[in-house]
Amino acid sequence: MSSRKKIAVIGAGPAGLITAQVLVESGVDVIIFERRECLGGSWALQSLTEIPDVRDGLSHVYSAAFPSLKTNFPKSVMEIWGFPYPVDTPVYPSREQVCNYLESFAKKSNLIERIRFQHRLTGLKQDKPSQNQRHWKVLTEPENHEVFSGVVFCNGRYSTPSIPGSLNLADFSGKLEHSVSYRKPEYYRNKRVAVMGTGPSGEDISREISAVASRVYLCAHQGSREHLVAEEGFYGAGNNITRHRDIVKCQKNTLILEDGEKLDNIEVLILCTGYRVEDSILTSLRDTFLSGNQLSVAPLYMNLFHPAFPELSVTGMEIFGIPFILYQYQARVIARQLKEELALPSVRQRWYAARKMETMQTGRLSLEARREISAIQLRRLARMAQISPPAAEIFLTATKSSQHRKKYPNTYRDIPWE
Repeated sequence: MSSRKKIAVIGAGPAGLITAQVLVESGVDVIIFERRECLGGSWALQSLTEIPDVRDGLSHVYSAAFPSLKTNFPKSVMEIWGFPYPVDTPVYPSREQVCNYLESFAKKSNLIERIRFQHRLTGLKQDKPSQNQRHWKVLTEPENHEVFSGVVFCNGRYSTPSIPGSLNLADFSGKLEHSVSYRKPEYYRNKRVAVMGTGPSGEDISREISAVASRVYLCAHQGSREHLVAEEGFYGAGNNITRHRDIVKCQKNTLILEDGEKLDNIEVLILCTGYRVEDSILTSLRDTFLSGNQLSVAPLYMNLFHPAFPELSVTGMEIFGIPFILYQYQARVIARQLKEELALPSVRQRWYAARKMETMQTGRLSLEARREISAIQLRRLARMAQISPPAAEIFLTATKSSQHRKKYPNTYRDIPWE
C-alpha cells in the first residue's frame, strides 16, 4: 500500500464495529459515522413515546429492538473471533447482553474514540484524485464534508421497513403498524390483532402478545418458514393464536386472505414483512450505476464491492448468511483489497460476475438452497481473505438450532439442546 488510507465506515452496529476493528488492525485509519447517540445498531433499544401508524411515516424509527428480544441464533455463531461472550451468557443471549457485548468489544478495540455519534449520512461525491487514487467526499448531518480513500457501508438491511405495496393498506380502518416499532405486548391488551409474516419477528411478536390480546391471527403465504411446524388450532400463552394464509387485500377492518377467508373486526395489523436496504446507501450510490431493491444493493462483485469502484463496499448484503460470521470474513477481504494485496478481476469481469450473482439470487429459494449459497459464499470469501474457511461446526450449529426451534417453537430459547 503506497500510503496510509483513511476509510469511512458507515454505522456502528455489529458490522461496522467488526469491520472497523479489522481495518484498524491492518493499518488503515478509520472514522465511524453513526446516526444515533449510541452504538449497537439494531440491537440498541430506541424508546418510543407512542407506536406510530405506518401511514404517518416511520423515518424516525431506527431500531426494531424491543425489551424482551433475544437472539434467534446461538451465541457460538454470534461471537467475534478472539472475543468470547461472558461465561454466564445463555445459549440465546438477550438484546441487552448483545449490546453490552458489542460495547465491551468496542472499548477493548479502542473504537469508541473513532465513532462520530449523531452523524447521519446524506450523500457521497467523488472528489479530485491524488497520487492516481480516487477519493470520496462523505456528506453528513450535522453538516460535514470529509474526504476519504474509500467507504464501507455497514448500515445494512435491518432498520428501514419493507412495506408491501399491493394490499390497499390505505383502506384499512384499524391501526397499521410495522414490527420495527413493536415494543411491548401491553399495547395490544384485549385487541383483535393480525400479524403478517412468519419470520422471527412475526413468530416472536405473535406469541408475546398472545398473553394479553383477545385474538391473534398469524398470516403468511403458503410454504413460508418451511422449517417450522405450523401449529394447528389454537395455541400460544392465551390459547388464542391461529395460523392463516397471506393477506391480499384490506377493506376497512376486514382482511381478505389469498384463499378467500375473511378476518373481520381487526383492530391492529402488524406488518412483520422484513426490511429493505437503508435509504442513505441507495441515495449515496445513485450516481455510481448501482441500483437497489427491497433486499439488496445491486449488482455488487462478491455481494460486497462496487464493480467499478472497489474502494466502495457494502457489507451484509448476503440475504442468507449468518451475520456475525459473514461480517468477519467480509471485513478481512475488504482489508486486503484496501491494502492492495488482493488481485481483483478486470472491471468488465467484475460487472459480469456481479450481474450473474444478482440473477442467481432472484426469486424464492428453499431453506436448503439458502444455506448452500451461504456456505459457498463464505468459502469464497475465505479464499480471498487467505484465512481458513468456516468450520463445518458453524453450519451444524445453525442446523441444530433450527431443529431445536422446530421442536420447541414456544420455548426453544429456554430449553437445553438435546
